[in-house]
Amino acid sequence: MKLRKILLIGAAGVIATACAAEQDHHDPPDDLPHVAAPDTHGSGSNASEPQHDTQRPPQIVHERACGAFIAIDKLADDATTPKPDPGKPTPQPNGSTLIGLASALQTMDRQGLSKVMNAALTAHAYALTNLGALINHGASKDDIDSMATVADTTSSIVHALCDAEQHM
Repeated sequence: MKLRKILLIGAAGVIATACAAEQDHHDPPDDLPHVAAPDTHGSGSNASEPQHDTQRPPQIVHERACGAFIAIDKLADDATTPKPDPGKPTPQPNGSTLIGLASALQTMDRQGLSKVMNAALTAHAYALTNLGALINHGASKDDIDSMATVADTTSSIVHALCDAEQHM
């Protein structure tokens, strides 16, 4: 029971650290041009052509991130609670798969996402990594269940952010 409290306090610390770290690491530089400058030197392009935004609109960035998260979350769910196959022994959770999925979340293109969404995705990636490590190291069922609760909570937060920003 004491380890469960330590895990939950540690998870809260990870989430707070992720929130603070994300504020510093994922802000795009302010000096990037958002719209291509018109060609005023007559280099052969038609000056009346419309200029296109060189960055993706925030809604598309958000939808892509949420779509990737939902796919990864489904795979993580399958790795955490695998479905039994007839005639085979009871399947065990796959910690290595969870760690790989967490890595995929960490390397996902997040440029243009809100700081809150970045922090939530990072917190969920840490929770999946810790859950996978506990499974791989044969931790007690209580410890694994505690970290699974943290992972479920961080997953719920990201789902809520995806739903909230979709309806804005």
